[in-house]
Amino acid sequence: MDTERLIGADARWLIDGDEQDLARITSLATLPATERNALLAEFAAAAESGGTREAHLLALALGALGHHESAISLLRTLLDGHPDLLSARLNLAVLFQLIDLPAVALEELERVVADAEAGPLKTLAGDRLRHLRDWQAAESARIRFQQVRLAALRERDQYGESGAADLHELGSLLLTLAGEPSSPVSLTEAVTVLERAHAAAPENPQVLEKLTVAYTVTGRDDEASAVLRTLEEIAPHSPELDRARRSGPSAAATRAFGLRKLLLLDEVARSGGPSPATVEAIRELVKKLPDSPDYKAMLMFSVWVSGDLEEALRLADELTLIEDIPHNIHFNVAQVYWAAGRREEAERHLSAAEETALDDSDRADVTALRELLEGGNRAG
Repeated sequence: MDTERLIGADARWLIDGDEQDLARITSLATLPATERNALLAEFAAAAESGGTREAHLLALALGALGHHESAISLLRTLLDGHPDLLSARLNLAVLFQLIDLPAVALEELERVVADAEAGPLKTLAGDRLRHLRDWQAAESARIRFQQVRLAALRERDQYGESGAADLHELGSLLLTLAGEPSSPVSLTEAVTVLERAHAAAPENPQVLEKLTVAYTVTGRDDEASAVLRTLEEIAPHSPELDRARRSGPSAAATRAFGLRKLLLLDEVARSGGPSPATVEAIRELVKKLPDSPDYKAMLMFSVWVSGDLEEALRLADELTLIEDIPHNIHFNVAQVYWAAGRREEAERHLSAAEETALDDSDRADVTALRELLEGGNRAG
């Protein structure tokens, strides 16, 4: 992701008061580890005993070090208690842009523009909002251009005219577009074409690198490791091998999808339910990974708490067709079925949630849910 183009030239953190604190936060990433940890500990201690400003500074320090999940969680907690702290909301928008959730960032910027009084903060928020909208328009145009090329490559493939180089280009383009939240391309299609490209040119290291990324992001870790072993034999100096040695195969791509998942889960669990942009972001992830029950379960739960029981039921029915779904999915499917009055199916999934529980805490959650549901039924 081109972060500077996404956020714009003015992506500074914003906080009322001492500019020296902001300068210290900005310097964090460049400090030696010992100094960096000491300064972060100082911010954490101040937040523990201080007020909203100290908590805000800690969130910015975490964000500056790339701990986006912790920073967003802290800002969300801060805003729950102080919804009028608009500088924190503006910084929250920056973090959502950094993790490639621009639609959620847009919601936060729109709220700042609506709530801020006339002045520098409202002007800044308005400038950032316009930039983000311009960026989204440019991204849409870029993706449309890529999809024209994609259509030509697909047509060539459909007529059996694709050689090894064509399959490589098609697979590469599919993988690129699968990483774009606003494109309709799925990772499943990218994997299929890259597998064919590998079969057509087994020793092409670029195909092997892309196939490693695709396998890892879709959770096919054993296959990713096998491809990496082949890559090590064929191209021992491959950049993908270097990344794998440092932090695991395709670490950056895996973290990007995983972080979006965690943060969207947090957004779904917020008081009042998920925002429309959050639901759409989850819907886009389902399109990218249609075979992943986790993302489908997230969408089911988010549309249910948003009031769309019909779609939630459709997704619950799809989830029940998947073998070996885990405890948390049984747990949420049970709630949807119970809400729809399909008590027998709900009870079956409550029992399955007990059977697939990993520990006593999971089993206690099932017991509490059953008591809650049965209590609500008696009250009704």
